[in-house]
Amino acid sequence: MGASASTQGSRVEIGGLSTIASLLVGGAVVENLIIAGELWTMRAFEPDWKSNGAPLGIDMSATLSGIGANVSYYLVPANVFFSVTPSVGVLAIEDRRDRSGTRTKTGFSARMAIGKEWWVASHFGIGVAANGYLGINGDELRTEAATSTFYWTTHGAGVSFTGSYN
Repeated sequence: MGASASTQGSRVEIGGLSTIASLLVGGAVVENLIIAGELWTMRAFEPDWKSNGAPLGIDMSATLSGIGANVSYYLVPANVFFSVTPSVGVLAIEDRRDRSGTRTKTGFSARMAIGKEWWVASHFGIGVAANGYLGINGDELRTEAATSTFYWTTHGAGVSFTGSYN
């Protein structure tokens, strides 16, 4: 997972390993086409933080979460699928010691996936997928002199295990 934001000549970057999870509930609207509601999250527990390229020694996690409408299409008989979830999302930053934190304004986010499933029962499949994530969230920096708006751009990739019931 990686995220960055720039304002007033300064740049903050976050990067590190993350976990991913998602839950989809929906169904087939026509053969091979699934429409579902999806809740997903990508969390970096101990990311590296940098300010203008210099390491920061802070202990904060970063989580990008979204909720949206998923569209998945299966190519049969191979059971390979393509999936996209345009979402409303938020980037949350949390101090791991005292659990305090902040979050950005909601913004556009998305999860994309390509995967393969194998039938293990008449209506149940398991598989693996490659996932990509994107988030663009606005935030504000307030000082005595002025308020400036800036945007966090978050991206990530991962591999997940899938399970589906049809």
